[in-house]
Amino acid sequence: MRPRIDLVLERIATAELNDPTWSTVLLGVTDEFAQNRCDTIPNNDDVLQLQTGFPAMEDLTPANDAAILAGFLAQIKTAIHHCGLTAADTEHLYAIISENNSDG
Repeated sequence: MRPRIDLVLERIATAELNDPTWSTVLLGVTDEFAQNRCDTIPNNDDVLQLQTGFPAMEDLTPANDAAILAGFLAQIKTAIHHCGLTAADTEHLYAIISENNSDG
């Protein structure tokens, strides 16, 4: 599971954006928040810090990897939505997520 998540994060981090709004985005994902919650955490370092919820899952076994990955990728999409990117840059990042949201 971890290599698949790392691949998605690497592809997002190295994606060429036409009009990036932040040099750094820090994202915390926690199952202590509701799945559709996304909070901005203020800071003084010109960094966008976001914290999103994650769907609580009782089954964390490899048999449930696809659901866990899909839940994690959904939270990354939520964070991207809150980054203030252009529509084209947002769609580019969403495409990266879609390409990686499948079994195999």
